[in-house]
Amino acid sequence: MKRILALCSVICMLALADCFAGTPKLPASPKLPSGERIDVRDFGAVGDGVTDDTEALQKAIDACRGGTVVIPEGVFFSRLLTLHSNMELHLEEGAVLKADSTLTSFPNIRSTKKNRNWGEWDAHAFIYAYKARNLLITGPGTIDGSGYSSEWEGKREMGRPIPILLVRCRRVLLDNFLLKDGAMWNVIPFETDDFTMRRVSIDANIEPNRDGVDLVDTHRALVEDCTFYTDDDCICPKSGHKRGVRDVTVRNCRVLKCGRANAIKFGTMSRGAFCNMLFENISIKDVRLSGIAVESVDGARIRNVVFRNITMEDCGNAIFIVRGCRGTKVAGKVDGLIFEGIKSKDPRSSFGCVVAGTGQDMIRNVLFKDLEITFKGGRESVPETPPEYDGRYPECNMWGDSPAAGFYFRHVRGVRLENCKLNVASPDARELVVREDAEVEIL
Repeated sequence: MKRILALCSVICMLALADCFAGTPKLPASPKLPSGERIDVRDFGAVGDGVTDDTEALQKAIDACRGGTVVIPEGVFFSRLLTLHSNMELHLEEGAVLKADSTLTSFPNIRSTKKNRNWGEWDAHAFIYAYKARNLLITGPGTIDGSGYSSEWEGKREMGRPIPILLVRCRRVLLDNFLLKDGAMWNVIPFETDDFTMRRVSIDANIEPNRDGVDLVDTHRALVEDCTFYTDDDCICPKSGHKRGVRDVTVRNCRVLKCGRANAIKFGTMSRGAFCNMLFENISIKDVRLSGIAVESVDGARIRNVVFRNITMEDCGNAIFIVRGCRGTKVAGKVDGLIFEGIKSKDPRSSFGCVVAGTGQDMIRNVLFKDLEITFKGGRESVPETPPEYDGRYPECNMWGDSPAAGFYFRHVRGVRLENCKLNVASPDARELVVREDAEVEIL
C-alpha cells in the first residue's frame, strides 16, 4: 500500500510540474483526408434555401470514410447534422449551410459525465460530433445558425442550438469560414483535445448569450487569425470539471465588438485548473465590459498565463482579476500571470482596473510590464472601499467605480508594475494606484 501511495504521489508531482511548465503545447493536426470527394447533390441535396436537405446531407456524411463531403454554392437548409471521424466537411465559395429555426429540429443531447458547464442541462446542436478523431470543417463558405428566429426568444442558453458542438473529440480543425447568427454559444470544443480554429469569422451580435468560442475543459488548443463580432464573451476558456483547461494559444485575432460582456474571459465557470496559456497579438475594440477578465470563483487554479501585445480601444476597462468563492468551500488560486505590452485607450467607464482577492485568498505573483493605459478619470470624489467579494456573478462593474483612477489592488502579494505608463484622460480625485492589504512594487 505504501508503495502504491508513493507512486501516486510521484505521478501527481509530475502532472503538476507538467501543468506549470513553460510555453503551451500546440495541438496535433488532424490527418488530411485522402479519400474521395463526395458532392452532397449526388445524394439528393437541392440547395435552394427552402428544401429540407437534412437527409441528403446526412447520407453524404455517413457515406464518407476518409474523404471530403463537399457543399457547393447554394443555400442548404438543414436540421441537426452529426459528423464522424476521419472526414472533412468542406463549404465551397458561395455555399451556405443554414440551420432550421425550430427547436424540434435539434434533439436533446445528454451529457454522459458530470461537467457543470453542461451536466445539468440537455444541449442542442446544429453541427455535432462525439468522440470523433481527425475531423475538419473548412471553408470559404458560411454556416448560418438562424439565430434571429423568434423561436429562440426567451429560451435559456441550453434551450437553443449550438452551431458547432464538439464533445470529447481529438484532432479537430476549423478553417476559413464564416459562422454567422448563432442561436447560442457559437463554437464549443467540450472536453475536446488538439483543437485548432484558424481564419474563422464569427458574426453573432444577437442578444442574449452568443459567445464566440468557449474552450470548455479543453487541452491543447490553438485559435489564430480569427475575427469576433459577438453579443457575449468572445474568447472564453471555461471549466466545469477537474480536468480543466490547459495548453491554449490564442494569437493574431481581432475582436470587433462585444455587445454585453468581455473580449477575453476566464470563466465564469471555473472549477478545474487553467494553466499554460498564451494570448498574444490581439486587437480589441467596442467592448462593454473588460478587455481581459480573469476569474477564479469556483475553485480553479489559474497559473502560468501570459497576455502579450494586446491593444484595446473603447472597452469598459482593460483588466479585471478576481479570486473568491461562489458557493464553493475552497477558493481557487491565481498565481503566475504576466501582462506585457498591453495598450488601452478611450475607455468607456471610470471603474479602473481591479485586481482583488478575498481575505486569505490572495492573488499572487502578477507582473505588469510595458503597459500603456489611459484611464477615463473624471471623478470629483473618492468612492468608498467596495465590499469583499460575496459570491455574486463577477464582472468588472459589480462594485461600480473603484477607489483608484487606475489600478486598485486588494489582497495581493508579489505584484509588480514595470515600465508602465498610466494616465487619466480627465482630472480625477482618486489616486492613480491604490493598495489595500497589497504588496505591489512599482518600478
